[in-house]
Amino acid sequence: MKPFAFLLLAACLAYAPCFAEDNPDYPPWWYEMGLVNSAAPAGNHSPVNQGQLKNIAVRAQAYVKFMLHDSSFEAYWAAVYADPDRNPYTNDSQPVPVLTNTGNNQVLVNQGQGKHVAWGFYELLNRFGNKTEADIKQMLRLHGPSDWPSRFPWDPSVGATANTSPLLIGQLKFMFALDLGEIGPWMDTDNDGIDDRVEWRAFNGLGYGVDDILSDLDGDCYLRFLEATGGDYSSAFDESVDLDAITWRGSQGGPVILLPDRGAYEVSVDTLTLNTR
Repeated sequence: MKPFAFLLLAACLAYAPCFAEDNPDYPPWWYEMGLVNSAAPAGNHSPVNQGQLKNIAVRAQAYVKFMLHDSSFEAYWAAVYADPDRNPYTNDSQPVPVLTNTGNNQVLVNQGQGKHVAWGFYELLNRFGNKTEADIKQMLRLHGPSDWPSRFPWDPSVGATANTSPLLIGQLKFMFALDLGEIGPWMDTDNDGIDDRVEWRAFNGLGYGVDDILSDLDGDCYLRFLEATGGDYSSAFDESVDLDAITWRGSQGGPVILLPDRGAYEVSVDTLTLNTR
C-alpha cells in the first residue's frame, strides 16, 4: 500500500494539547492558542488519536473564524460539508464534523478521517474566504515545500487506498498549517472581556468567566491566567475587569495583591512587607 503523500514537519503533537519544541515553521497562531509545548516529546511518526485531531481542529476553527471577521462563519462551515459530492472524504453518518464532543478521544484516526475534517477548512477559504487556489497553495508553501502543488495539504492524485492508513503526527500538523497571519493585539469573540487566547491556553476553550480565569484550580498558588500568559497579564483583560480588587493566597500563606502595571505581591504575615511574586 503506497503511503499518502504528506510533508512531515519537525516535532510532534503531545498527548492532549500541544506540539513539541519551538519551530520557526509553525504558524504563529499555534503559539498564541496554546498548541506548542517545549516539554512535549517529539514523534512525527506517532499515530494520531481523535482527541488530538479535535484539539487542533477546534482551535483552527476559532482562528479562521476570527481572521475572516464574518458573522456567517457557522453557516459557511455547514455549507461546505453539506454537499457530499464536493467532499471526496465525506462521512455519510456525520457529514459535518463535531469537534467539541469528548467521546472516543483515545481512538486512533486514519488518513481519510483526518482529511474529512481538514478538507472543510480549505474549501471554506476558497468558497467564502476570498482565497484563490493559488493563494492557498502559497499559504501551504509557507510551512511546507516551496513548490507544493495542491490547494490541500495532501496530494489528491494519490489513490484512495491510503485513506485507511493511520494518520501520523507530522501529517496532522501539515493538514493544519493554515496561516492567515498573526491574530493581533486583541481577540475576544465571546465578548467576555478576556482575550480568547488566554482562555484557550488556560481551559482549552471559551465560555469561562472572570472567576474561572482568576482561580487557582491546581492549588499551586498561581492564578490560571498568570499560568496561561507566563505572568504577563497586561493584555489579558479589557477595562471591564477590575484588577485592583483581585487577591489570592500565596505560597507563604499570606494574601497576594495584584497591582496593575506593577506586578503581583505577596504580603508576608510576619513582617507585613511586600514580596515580589
